[in-house]
Amino acid sequence: AVEKGFISKTAHGCELDGWDGVQVRVHIYSDPNADHHAHGDQVIVLEPHGGYDNRTDDAVAAFGNSGISAPYSNSYRSDCKSKEGWTGSSGENFTLQQFSLQKYAGQHARIEVVFASDAGTVMSGFWMKDFQIQGDDKVLFNRSEELYGSAFVYSVQAGTTGSAGVPVVVQYPDGYEADVGLQKRSVTRKGSWSATWTPGDLRHALLGWSYEAPVVDTKTFKLQPNQEACLQLQAPFRGVPKLATLWTLVDKVGIRSVTLQGREKSTNAALGAALTSPSPGVTDPGVHRFQLREWPVLEAGTLFFFCVSTGDVKQLLTDSSASKAFLHLPLTNVAAASQDEAGWMILREDGKEIPAEELQNLWLEHRITLRVEFLEVPQSRRLRGSISQFI
Repeated sequence: AVEKGFISKTAHGCELDGWDGVQVRVHIYSDPNADHHAHGDQVIVLEPHGGYDNRTDDAVAAFGNSGISAPYSNSYRSDCKSKEGWTGSSGENFTLQQFSLQKYAGQHARIEVVFASDAGTVMSGFWMKDFQIQGDDKVLFNRSEELYGSAFVYSVQAGTTGSAGVPVVVQYPDGYEADVGLQKRSVTRKGSWSATWTPGDLRHALLGWSYEAPVVDTKTFKLQPNQEACLQLQAPFRGVPKLATLWTLVDKVGIRSVTLQGREKSTNAALGAALTSPSPGVTDPGVHRFQLREWPVLEAGTLFFFCVSTGDVKQLLTDSSASKAFLHLPLTNVAAASQDEAGWMILREDGKEIPAEELQNLWLEHRITLRVEFLEVPQSRRLRGSISQFI
């Protein structure tokens, strides 16, 4: 399922049937060694048998984006055929789609399946399986696992003026664009690595959770200055926490720092010093690390809290008077826990304690994304014996 459109025509007058969509393209290369999608001498949108969704004259708005249409020639870019594609939903089942490559026989070509979208609406997305290329009744390609994907965005030149006459003051490197939607873009990279270390006598453990969530229906929480989100952890052995890492989302309003405070479970008394991590920019750094100090030794099985709150608050001139300051926290999937287990959550609001069972509508099986390194502290040993004097 992808987003349907709400505007009627493109700038070239093409009738629109949707906003987000998928199309299949073929790149024709005169140089057989070319290895980049933008190096094709000719780029053509392939039309499936029967057309896209049994139509041949409706466009998908996202394919009018300059980053998507840059490989086209100027004449083809203005052709409505270059903006055709699937949009909306095909239902719960896969559909068989067939394309003819007969007119490109004998040429060096690259087949490309393009999904174009924006950050305005989050929906399920697009899936493809069982990709085959056949020729003379023989299967020439049937290895879907060898397909590879890439994200491509084309940059504007610094100094270029927009429609309002405002010049572009920076030029982003190829493949990057301004993250105006505050959406984190990640690219998977692979590389070999190795590490060696000498095992010590002291044990250490990682408490808490890193981020894990489905692609859709993710949960987040906007923590406000009058609130404190507390995650319960349990000492696995006698020791102290040494380092805590908190993950956040980059969008925020008015927050200049983040505070982390340890607390006792029974009395709510502070454990260790309250630590702050700066967040000076318009957006949050996304990761806050706290070097923990002044913590008492915790015995094995001790339950304790780590509480996250906003630090300094300062509204910017660009912030609306109606905007509420907040720190945006991603929530990770965690099995529901009882008040006597690690993973129990408490939210304090204006000093009032709200236990986890009252948070379930918002945080059902979700917790703040916090990792804590816990180091063993051995019992002190006193040597006993006697001294004999020899003359």
